Amino acid sequence: NGRHITTHGADALQEMIRTQQTLKLIVARAPTFSIRIDKRGGGKLGCAMDMDTLEIKAISGAGLVAAWNMFSPDFAVHPGDRLVEVNGKNATAHGVGNVNAEITAGDILNMKLVRGTCRGPGGAAATGTVAPVLPVLPVSPTPTTFSLLVDRSQEQKLGLSFEMGTLSVNSVSPSGLVAAWNSAHPDRSVQPNDQIVVV
Repeated sequence: NGRHITTHGADALQEMIRTQQTLKLIVARAPTFSIRIDKRGGGKLGCAMDMDTLEIKAISGAGLVAAWNMFSPDFAVHPGDRLVEVNGKNATAHGVGNVNAEITAGDILNMKLVRGTCRGPGGAAATGTVAPVLPVLPVSPTPTTFSLLVDRSQEQKLGLSFEMGTLSVNSVSPSGLVAAWNSAHPDRSVQPNDQIVVV
C-alpha cells in the first residue's frame, strides 16, 4: 500500500480498494466553515441544493446566500460545498429531512458547511480576518488526516460510497467494515465529505 492520490491517481487507488484484502487508508477531513443567514426580512436563500445530499448545486445572483458571499468573500458558499448542520441539527445524526425542515422553519440559520472536493486551490476555508458585518467561524482552517486499517479477509463489504474520480466519501453504510471502524474509533470516524488520499 502507500499510494497517494496525487501521484498515482484515483483510478489506481480505486483498484487497490477493490482488490486488496488489508487496506490502510489515509483519509483527509474536509475543511468546514460556518455562516449565519437571517431570513427574518423575508428573503429567499437563493441557492439550489440536492435535497438528498445537501450539496449546493447553484447560487443565484440574488438572495441571502449571494448577499453573504458579497460581504464575506473569504468564506463564500460555492457550488460543490455541502451543508452538514443547521441550528445544531446535524445531517448525519438527525437526518437530512430534519435539516431540510430546519432550513424551512428557521428564521436565523446557523449553518455549517464543508468545502466540496471539486474546488480549486483557493477552495479551502480562509484563515484571514473575519468580516465584521456577518461573522463566520472557521471550524477547521486546514484539512486534518487520519489513518484506518481495514481487514477484508472475511469478505465483508466496506460499506463506503465515494465519488469515483475524487475518492470523496458520499456516505457510510450503517453496516460494513467502515461503520465498525467508526464505532470503535469515534475520534477518527470516516464521515461524508472526507477524502481517501492514500491507500
